[in-house]
Amino acid sequence: MPMRSPVPIDPHYTFRLFRPRDLPDLRELYGHAESVRYMSADGRPWTDVDLTRAIVAWQEEFHRVGYTKWRVDTGDGVFVGRAGLSPLEGAPEEAELGYCVVREAWGKGIATELATIVRDWAWENTCLPYLIGVTRPGNTASQRVLFKIGMKETGQLAFQGSMCQFFRVDRPTSVEQATDNHSRHRRSP
Repeated sequence: MPMRSPVPIDPHYTFRLFRPRDLPDLRELYGHAESVRYMSADGRPWTDVDLTRAIVAWQEEFHRVGYTKWRVDTGDGVFVGRAGLSPLEGAPEEAELGYCVVREAWGKGIATELATIVRDWAWENTCLPYLIGVTRPGNTASQRVLFKIGMKETGQLAFQGSMCQFFRVDRPTSVEQATDNHSRHRRSP
């Protein structure tokens, strides 16, 4: 199936590739211990070197496979985080759905909205048969998001230096099922 849209399109959010000029926003997203405690095995804030490498990796990933973790802004241009897909480390034929929102957006349902948009974009624009979600065991907020978008727990495995909980959602069998899932997780305009 050919891709119809290179990035998710949504009336409330704008998705695009990260650029070097986005470093200050990424610093806000990944520069605090509280924000990144579940993002890596050591839970340390990301340095400018880490962030610059991530920007380059996301750009290269997009050009290589056609999806990545995108920058997400509100319709009025306020940075809210990143969301998207990446080939799963060690299993490039599988894609991990991931998201991270700025602290000001926590608890407002934005992560669930972004995850839903990305999930639906994947069904409409790729041939992926399923998506994977990965969380560290204590990250119950992220686990709730994955459950809300239809993922089911599949077990724990060592991943990126620590034990992680894995989740999976299969491609819907019908357009109606995908549309029903999409409408249940959207904010009213």
